[in-house]
Amino acid sequence: MFCSKCGRENKDDANFCQHCGARLGQSITVQVSEKTPRTGRVFWIVGIIAAVLVIFAIVVPFGICLMIGHTLVEETEALEVVNSSMPYDKFGYAEVTGRVRNTGDSEIRSYFIAAKFYDSEDTVIDTGSDFLSYLGPGEQAQFTILCNKKGAVRYELSVGG
Repeated sequence: MFCSKCGRENKDDANFCQHCGARLGQSITVQVSEKTPRTGRVFWIVGIIAAVLVIFAIVVPFGICLMIGHTLVEETEALEVVNSSMPYDKFGYAEVTGRVRNTGDSEIRSYFIAAKFYDSEDTVIDTGSDFLSYLGPGEQAQFTILCNKKGAVRYELSVGG
């Protein structure tokens, strides 16, 4: 006789399992419904769904980044600094002011103008930027970038999206 609890074999006339001590002679009936999914099939289905989701989570953002990056490069190339100057305030701090123009055929939703400020020894002493939004084709906008340190004698500008 086999134990219904631990599954080990016992003598046919035993009342208790010699291995786990469970009462013998009691039968346990387990019904298996045909509607119960098979573990192997469920495992494969869940695995395939998980793999598709992982691939989707990697590929879609990468594709979006490529599209956005391509658009930003085009927008940045369409920005042109029309003029700029570096006046000083009454305390001796420099600020760069100027205008930028959209030379492209489409609107630019957001962009920045960045400046590096140099001292007389040609060392970068400060950086700053001005963030602007929406510039239609052919339109111009004004920017101002402040230097937070004294001693700036020259500057360099860069435009980005």
